[in-house]
Amino acid sequence: MSVPGWGIRRQCAALAGLVLIVYANSLDSGFYFDDHHSIERNTAIRSLAAIPTYFVDGGAFSADPDVSMYRPLLLVSYALNHALGGVDPVGYHLVNVLLHISFVILLFQTGRQLTRNPGTMWWWAAIVAVHPLNSQAVNYVSSRSGILAALGALGAFYLSSVVSRPRTLAAGASQLAGLLAKSTALPGIGLTALHEARRPDGRRLVTLTILGLAIVVYVVAARASGFFGTALDGFIRPLATQAMTQCKALAYYVYLSACPIHLSISHPFAESSTPTAAVVTGGLLTLTLVALGALGWWRRDLAGFGVLWFYGGLALTSAMPLYILFSEHRVYLSLGGLALLGAHLWRPLPGVRPFLVPMAVLLILSALTVQRNNVWQDELVLWFDASRQAPDDSRVWTGMGEAYYRRGETDSAFAAYRHSLDLRPDNEVPWNNLGVLYEEAGRPEPAEAAYKEALRLRPEWPEAQANLGRVLLNAGRADEAAPLLGRAAARSPTAGVLVNLGAAAAQDGRIDVAAKAFAEALGLEPDNTKARVNLAALRLEQALKTDASTERELWLREAARLSQAVLETNGERGHPEARLNLAAVYVEQGRRAEARQLYEDILQRDASSAFAHEGYGRLLLASGDPGAAEALRRGIELGATSIRSWQELGRAEVARGRWAAASAAFRAAADLAPGDPGPLYNLGEVNFQRWQQAHSARDPAAERWRDKAIEAYRAVNSLESGYRGSRRRLLELGVATP
Repeated sequence: MSVPGWGIRRQCAALAGLVLIVYANSLDSGFYFDDHHSIERNTAIRSLAAIPTYFVDGGAFSADPDVSMYRPLLLVSYALNHALGGVDPVGYHLVNVLLHISFVILLFQTGRQLTRNPGTMWWWAAIVAVHPLNSQAVNYVSSRSGILAALGALGAFYLSSVVSRPRTLAAGASQLAGLLAKSTALPGIGLTALHEARRPDGRRLVTLTILGLAIVVYVVAARASGFFGTALDGFIRPLATQAMTQCKALAYYVYLSACPIHLSISHPFAESSTPTAAVVTGGLLTLTLVALGALGWWRRDLAGFGVLWFYGGLALTSAMPLYILFSEHRVYLSLGGLALLGAHLWRPLPGVRPFLVPMAVLLILSALTVQRNNVWQDELVLWFDASRQAPDDSRVWTGMGEAYYRRGETDSAFAAYRHSLDLRPDNEVPWNNLGVLYEEAGRPEPAEAAYKEALRLRPEWPEAQANLGRVLLNAGRADEAAPLLGRAAARSPTAGVLVNLGAAAAQDGRIDVAAKAFAEALGLEPDNTKARVNLAALRLEQALKTDASTERELWLREAARLSQAVLETNGERGHPEARLNLAAVYVEQGRRAEARQLYEDILQRDASSAFAHEGYGRLLLASGDPGAAEALRRGIELGATSIRSWQELGRAEVARGRWAAASAAFRAAADLAPGDPGPLYNLGEVNFQRWQQAHSARDPAAERWRDKAIEAYRAVNSLESGYRGSRRRLLELGVATP
């Protein structure tokens, strides 16, 4: 069954070509499931400068701190992908294919030396190369961790036990590299121990010591990163339940290895807490095959080693209780053991050309894998495929809802999430996702209720905290939003969360907290428009409130710089709020001509902009233009109803001598801020001037204006005694003050 005239290099090249042909239709697939939080939304992989942090911080694995993992080498590969192509999935899928090629070639090199039959081993390595059961590992970018771990484990075995001149240190490095991608590389030392245990010499002690040291280094580093503290914080199911469940799973892995049809991203697999017929049958099958493998290994039969390899590759994921009970990518390393087993046992059928049977098998498996790749090309198709096999799996319907949402089909997404909750009401993910749909549909009340239910089920979930905080912030409940946003930002500090935290803090009057949040958002995303605009508005507000000229000028300059940066990014006319901020800065800097041009241009494009009218009126007021009052009043009518707007309208009306209109404006400002003495003092001043005019003209109404002025000044004194000379005014009006 050898390939005539083919050398080792040509055989390796043929394996690589075979993988490229079969997986060519996987390159234009997208991101799925864990890819979204570990790649798309993970800011930690967006800079190569962050690579050292991957080795000390398990939280760098994901945008969701609740799925912290210690996989620094995996993150290094993601960071390199991102540096070369951003979040374009093509590059990530290409790397997965290339890593799969590397594993297949390494498997071939290992098997040909163990079996001493490179021709037969080539065919079995080719079967692993195109086996449909590996399609999940190759198509699902997050499964790259398993491929890297398998490469590290197999590399450690090959370098320590297979090559004619063992390279122990290189083997230790390979073992450590695999572990730094995923802990499933642990079987590397197991394969080596099994193989070396039957050797008569004492070389195995040195080899196993080096590999053991690699494991110790990994454990120490992972523990220091904080990973073990969360990963091992109690088992998610009893060990007895885990054992019985995995009895079924191990038998199912054997079945799918031999008959790779009905594959799925989510198999219809349930926990077993009692010894059912399926559990007993699966357990007996596993024990029988492991026993036969152990017997063969004891007799130095390579077939026995292949069987133990298969089960050893699944040992860690079978022993450790994981949230996902069964997953196809877990069998990736184990298939290498079956390839070794097949190459050792294969005998050509009598009367049949040696290559016909493996060629037929190869063609069938290749066709199945190409078909499976087509399913992986569309996320919605992938979850639909899963729903046919596991229609009662809440996770499947949640995934389908997310796929619908990303396609913009919100009605279908809503129905999928609802069905997911019908199947499992305590699933927090669809509750959170329903909240997003309600919020985007302009229904804040049910959105708030959905987010609260998600947080009831998972109390410290940063994503749900951030979402609920945003809803409360938009509803004007900044005091309720701020604590939620603060906790979300502490655990998962994304730019969006920090911007909302800054907005909530600004509404609460905590300017320093707001400024820090906006600055941190810009630290994560230097071009974040919302952070720039909000920080510019905040700096402008700080400039208006300070009496220190140097500090005031610094705030104004920063506000101008941030606003100009937004306009450079979005175009001179591309961001109205940034233009309004810049115009307001120009007013405060005395650059009135530039400010006037900006305001007039804004109003020409959008005459309904309340804040443009407000700012324009403020500019006209500072310039002594009588049109200030009309502009300010128009701004108030359109919604710019701040205390400052009413105050400035009052001053504009005073400048025009319209006392009644000025009084009404100051009264409105006082009603908005009952504890602020400023509007009341201005109201007193209007009535004081009216009293002076009436008194000089001997108008009988003078007494009326005097009483109103006294009333206003007394109200001022009740809030802040002696505010801006209110006591002096009362004395002028003939009222004794204490």
